[in-house]
Amino acid sequence: MKTDTEFNLEIKRTSRKKTISFVIKNNNVQVIAPKTLSNIEIKSFIHKKSNWIESKLKENKLKEKIVSKNFESDERFLYLGKNYKLKFIPNAKNLIKLKSGEIQVCINTKKNSERKYREKIVQHWFKEKALLFLTNMTMEIAQEIKLNPKLVKIRSYKSRWGSCNSKDVITYNWKLIMAPTSIIKYVVIHELCHIKYLNHSKKYWNEVGKYVPDYKYKKQWLNQNTNIFEW
Repeated sequence: MKTDTEFNLEIKRTSRKKTISFVIKNNNVQVIAPKTLSNIEIKSFIHKKSNWIESKLKENKLKEKIVSKNFESDERFLYLGKNYKLKFIPNAKNLIKLKSGEIQVCINTKKNSERKYREKIVQHWFKEKALLFLTNMTMEIAQEIKLNPKLVKIRSYKSRWGSCNSKDVITYNWKLIMAPTSIIKYVVIHELCHIKYLNHSKKYWNEVGKYVPDYKYKKQWLNQNTNIFEW
């Protein structure tokens, strides 16, 4: 069946479903529709969802470009939205510093050849920086908007950037430290507003919008750029 959209679609009809659903995998789009729906109804629904479909296809394409890190000199890593070249320097002590556009890693000469050890050292540095930066930003913004988080923590999340529980403890994904500062600020405000509204109601989003008027753009940016945070 031809549609007005630019991508190819496979239509699968079934008597088991009462609503239309989509399966997007490996840049293939399958539309599963009830047998009772006409071609015109299916075509209309696909047209309405075309922007969403294109967005998902774009996300899949970006994910394909992810390249695993070997934690070797000259590889590039993001820190606060800027690209830094990794540089390992044989040394007796483990020390990392930002200098001249590089993340310079002074590493024990005997351990330098072990990839897992290099990754451990680099990741530990990122986590330390994340905790310090996110704690400072959270407390500064909290004071400005008159909210009182009890504690800031970091952890590894697979599919979220932060959380705020009923005890007003805020936890961030440490990889957030790779994002631009403006994006980090949005996530911080997002979590701080949960102290006031522990949900995603209209009142909650209105509160977020008071401090981040373009929060929808920043939320979309995070959804569309998850690949740049992968190691």
